[in-house]
Amino acid sequence: MQGGWNQGPPGGGYPPGGGGPPGYPPPGGQPGYPQQGGQPGYPQQGGQPGYPPPGGQPGYPQQGGQPGYPQQGGQPGYPPPQGYPPQAPYGAQPQGYPPPQGYPPPGGYLPPGGMMPGAPGGMGGGPTGPVGQMQSPITVALLSVVTCGFYGVWWLYWKLIPELRAYLGRTDEYNPLTQALLGFVTCGILIIITHGKTARMIYEAQVRAGRPGAQDKSNTIWICYAIQFFLGLPAALAIPYILQDEANKIWSPGGMG
Repeated sequence: MQGGWNQGPPGGGYPPGGGGPPGYPPPGGQPGYPQQGGQPGYPQQGGQPGYPPPGGQPGYPQQGGQPGYPQQGGQPGYPPPQGYPPQAPYGAQPQGYPPPQGYPPPGGYLPPGGMMPGAPGGMGGGPTGPVGQMQSPITVALLSVVTCGFYGVWWLYWKLIPELRAYLGRTDEYNPLTQALLGFVTCGILIIITHGKTARMIYEAQVRAGRPGAQDKSNTIWICYAIQFFLGLPAALAIPYILQDEANKIWSPGGMG
């Protein structure tokens, strides 16, 4: 009989599959020790639960960043870099900077109609001089008739035309006495022409003042003289009334005669 200490159990005495005696690790390791390729509790090739996967793990920045940590270029929920104001929309003026000289402020659009203040219909507009004195058109017409036209001449050359010239800023030489004498010498022809030119000046001043519905009344003046010459009706007596009424639209704050 051989010694019992080295005799194995029946059928070979060792566990099948090439294992060793009990108490010894089988080939390839045993539980609790790393095997080829790793096992639970220890890192394997490619990582496993409990250990960081390739490229980092939650809580730490990965390639390109992840939620909870800043990414390239920042991410929602984080303020922009300190010391830099938020970027203004395209075309808007940055806050804290004055608008460029000679341009209206941002958001400042032209009034309805696209015209500058003081220029109806998008015309004219510009600096103006002192405002003239308002006067009753009826009074001007009646005084011209009562004085046989002398008041009308004084009112035209010494009052209305100088007021219009000052308002329009005209600085060329003007002598009312010379103009009045030339009107008498030409038998009133120059006075007729002056009435038409004055109507044109009134229209220009109305445009400069921004009066709505400004109209050139020079054609109306020619029609009045034509009626008087060809029909014999005193239509020319209405000319002082027309001119003063249109001039009052310039001098009136509300633009009404």
